[in-house]
Amino acid sequence: MIMKKVIVILGVIFGVIMSLNSCTKESEGSVVFWYGQETSEELADYNISTLKFYLAGELVGSTSADVYWYSKPDCGSNASITATINLGKYETQAYDYEVKDQYGNILWEGTINVNADECQALELQI
Repeated sequence: MIMKKVIVILGVIFGVIMSLNSCTKESEGSVVFWYGQETSEELADYNISTLKFYLAGELVGSTSADVYWYSKPDCGSNASITATINLGKYETQAYDYEVKDQYGNILWEGTINVNADECQALELQI
């Protein structure tokens, strides 16, 4: 009977240790795209009315080109284009981005480093 209890206790302890060792912290980072009044007016001069934002090939949002900010918005701010990325076990990862107009023309493209527990602001300028 005592041997049975010892085996059960050891089994529980082993299970707890294994589950603690298999846990890996997953981290997230965010990117907020933004542009100012001058860029918005320049887009209007070229009859660009809609912008679509892609990160790692995935559409993360779209907005009217006449929506602009006077200063960088916080991630998740009202009307902002914010993407939150699961970085897995990494602290930093590089992601390609594209911004296209309503016709599918690429207006901006590049690579941004997304850092764990941070909000990266990417200002688009003409």
